[in-house]
Amino acid sequence: MEDSPKSAFQTYTKQPFVGVACPKNQNKKMIELLRKENDRNLKHKMVERKRRKSHNQLYLALHQLLPYGTKSDKNSIQEMTVKQIEELRRCNEELSRKNKEMEMEIEMEILGGGWKIENAEINLKVDNPISVIDSMLEVLQCLKNSESTLTYIQSNFLDHQFSAAIEFETKSSRC
Repeated sequence: MEDSPKSAFQTYTKQPFVGVACPKNQNKKMIELLRKENDRNLKHKMVERKRRKSHNQLYLALHQLLPYGTKSDKNSIQEMTVKQIEELRRCNEELSRKNKEMEMEIEMEILGGGWKIENAEINLKVDNPISVIDSMLEVLQCLKNSESTLTYIQSNFLDHQFSAAIEFETKSSRC
């Protein structure tokens, strides 16, 4: 027989695998690893779905509280909610202010014994006053002694004439 030329390739011979682990164990480990990855991904997907479902339910509940005709997309719901909250705050402030006014009226009725508060106005003109400041101070002292509350005052001194306009709140009896 003739020797064949030597080749770079060797013929395949079935030899037993000599190594750390056998291929069957490697396949099992790979399958377990993939299964764990799939379990983690599946758990993450389930948690995320649950979170989105919860948020969608909250948006639906919020949408039901808004006026009829509000669009049902999330952005519209948020915008309308902000507007409604601002409107409710304004209403709350207005009602608080009215409540304080009513409480004061009730208190005045109880303490005042049939008195009510009215707005009054005094207009005065004094020709050639000796002391403008003294005149004004005298009028203000009279208002203070009558338990009136000053709301507006305007004064002028032109051509040796003093003029003043005074608005105030005062008590008057209910007849």
